Amino acid sequence: KQLARLQHGSVQRLARLPGDTALYPTHGSGSFCAASPVDRSHSTIALERQTNPVLAYPDADAFVSGQLAGLQPYPSYYARMGRINLMGPAPLVSDPLPVLDPDDLPEGAVVVDVRPRDAFAAGHLPGSIGLELSPSVAVWAGWLIPFGSRVVIVAERGQDVDEVARQFGRIGFDDVAGVVYGLDSTEFPLVSFETRTTVDLASTITGGSEIQVLDVRSPAEWEAGHLEGSVHCYVPELADGLPDQLDPDGDLWMICGSGYRATAAATLVEAEGISPVVVNQGGVPDVLARLDWAGRESG
Repeated sequence: KQLARLQHGSVQRLARLPGDTALYPTHGSGSFCAASPVDRSHSTIALERQTNPVLAYPDADAFVSGQLAGLQPYPSYYARMGRINLMGPAPLVSDPLPVLDPDDLPEGAVVVDVRPRDAFAAGHLPGSIGLELSPSVAVWAGWLIPFGSRVVIVAERGQDVDEVARQFGRIGFDDVAGVVYGLDSTEFPLVSFETRTTVDLASTITGGSEIQVLDVRSPAEWEAGHLEGSVHCYVPELADGLPDQLDPDGDLWMICGSGYRATAAATLVEAEGISPVVVNQGGVPDVLARLDWAGRESG
């Protein structure tokens, strides 16, 4: 509450700047730190006065209540960032990552697989986390693995693994041991899981098949709309085990909003001895739209 009240003061001071003052946000749409879903790379104070929801509260008390009521889960590494930034982070290392053999990885290292999600599903190192290369790969890795872990990256030739290492360094994960390129020729035993489409899931639901659906989206996404009968558990919470409502012996489908988080969460489910069916392209809104269309057609 104290921090929210202080933030209100900061917001009001900024709002009093001249209207033509240029504003360049450091976080964009979809960021855990974004105040609204508006996707603009620049703005002005005048435009923010007209459109920014944090300026619509009548007073500090309303601001505090509104901000805390809408507070969503945020990455666990955030708790470390204040102190690191205050003390001054270590300089990012620019040396090329050493190439490692999957049979000889550092003991205790966490493996983050940044290959395309289809390649990860087809075969990956047991216990590795599938986070397809994207601007948020380190954000999710920093949420899903213990802070300070030693990290090994699995990638395909041509992927920018130095960029991955830089992303890790920016959130305080400085110990990237090296990279494993491809797993096609390795004799190391790999694990895999089945992938299906949103069309497949909609057809399975309308066909009446007995399946379990695990929705790993954020609480706000779940509340905005979800599949009837599905079970909700946000990706990071799966590290504590499966929801009690799930039968570990039943067929389990996993879904999110795009396939990215469902792929990442698959490893956490595999740790429970389950081989899931993962919808790795598209997500819940696509299935809901298809089910609605099917309902209108049958009507």
